[in-house]
Amino acid sequence: MLIHWIAPPLIGAVIGYITNYIAIKMLFRPLTPKMIFGRRLPFTPGIIPRRKAQLADALGKAVFAKFFNWDDLEIVFLSEPFAEKIACQVAAELRSTRTMGELEPAVPEAAAARMRAALATRIRDRLVASGTARKMVISSAQAMSESETGRLMGNLATAYAGPIADQLEAQLASEGQTLIAEMLAEEGTSLAEEPVGRLTEVLFENERVLIDGIKAVYLRFMRKNVRPIVESIDIVTQITGKMNLMSAGEVESLVLDIVARELRMVVWFGALLGAVIGTVNIFL
Repeated sequence: MLIHWIAPPLIGAVIGYITNYIAIKMLFRPLTPKMIFGRRLPFTPGIIPRRKAQLADALGKAVFAKFFNWDDLEIVFLSEPFAEKIACQVAAELRSTRTMGELEPAVPEAAAARMRAALATRIRDRLVASGTARKMVISSAQAMSESETGRLMGNLATAYAGPIADQLEAQLASEGQTLIAEMLAEEGTSLAEEPVGRLTEVLFENERVLIDGIKAVYLRFMRKNVRPIVESIDIVTQITGKMNLMSAGEVESLVLDIVARELRMVVWFGALLGAVIGTVNIFL
């Protein structure tokens, strides 16, 4: 008689436990399709491995829509802590003992030559337009003529100052660009061998001033360009791609790490529900 009271709740609990346990396992297992006689068995692989691609796509879209989108990236890139971190990192590089040549990737020689030529042309044109060469010749001649020891030479220099200045300006206009470009190339080579920290010390003795300057430049640039930059980052594709690279076993581990306790409670709730149903059946 006692078995009549114990058996139905016990059997119901066992059935409820096993049923929920199998149902949860079928979410993940088996991880791969199972074949028999060349045909795939139903419910293989498990629901999550079979729908992993759709799950990854849905997760990527959900994260972008509700948690982390372009507006959030824009806030991050323009935030004070982020700008401070960027500025400190750049300042650390600028204070390093590495040379300019090591810090900056090599510019193709053809591009460097065009840059030097363009800069040399602008310097030459500015010198010619400002009359710097003529002013220097005439000023030197006047200084010599005012000197007691060089009065004779000064008078001669003053007399020929105009033709000399004309010749110098003509020479500057015809060959100045080449000469200036060569000087820039030599100076560039010399600077490439200088430690970066030594150059920045000349400009910025105070570390805080350097960091604030870098941060100001960064924030000014980002305020103008942050939107196209963040919109070029395909967040959905990044998240979807990361999840698609995960194996079915890794997805299972990820889910179980988060909801393992809740899933165990579902299994035991199935046992409890089965026991209740078994108990009710005694009185029916």
